[in-house]
Amino acid sequence: MNHNLIEKYTEEFGNVLFGDGDYDSRMQDVNFKFKRPHEKNTELESKIFDTISSWIFGHWMGTNKDVVFKQFSFLLKFKNDYPEILKPPTNDLWRIEFLHHNWMNANKHKQLNWNKWVDITYNPKSSVQSWTTYKEIENLESEIFSCIGWQQDNYKHWRIPVIFHATIPEDQILFNPEFLNEFMSGTRKQNEVVRVSQKPLKCKVMLIHPNAMMC
Repeated sequence: MNHNLIEKYTEEFGNVLFGDGDYDSRMQDVNFKFKRPHEKNTELESKIFDTISSWIFGHWMGTNKDVVFKQFSFLLKFKNDYPEILKPPTNDLWRIEFLHHNWMNANKHKQLNWNKWVDITYNPKSSVQSWTTYKEIENLESEIFSCIGWQQDNYKHWRIPVIFHATIPEDQILFNPEFLNEFMSGTRKQNEVVRVSQKPLKCKVMLIHPNAMMC
């Protein structure tokens, strides 16, 4: 992929963002759901659509991370032009992570406790993060941790499941989860919203009790 494509590309997306059902049949379902007409993708649309698809299925890591951040940052500019695709319904969001056991000591978060929210500053490792609109803790646990339990990293460091909850600035979040859910055909819907920023974020965090992880 030409990484300089965005800078050189001046053509607009057109009236229907990612409206080309011939390019990807999933967009036929999206067009039907949002009552949109078919419209052939521009070159840039197809490139970014492929990046979104790779993101959803976890192929974005490593060398592609900068490309994802660059393209998603570009899409943020068009949220109000294509709200049915790009605008999340809320900025009140949740995130699941497995953190190393020594994370608490290193970050002086000894006050964290099981099933109790604590205010912290979240410093993400990545400039692009998956969050969710799910509100019910039960849904979060069953969605991500069903039959997983605690995990060990090379049998040396326990990894601890936590839930982050934050009200995220509107200019940092992207995608209607109803659009991203169309990529998850045959699997559990994740109601995903993407945060495009590596800035520290004020939020709440809660450790998930291991009893909630039992299969």
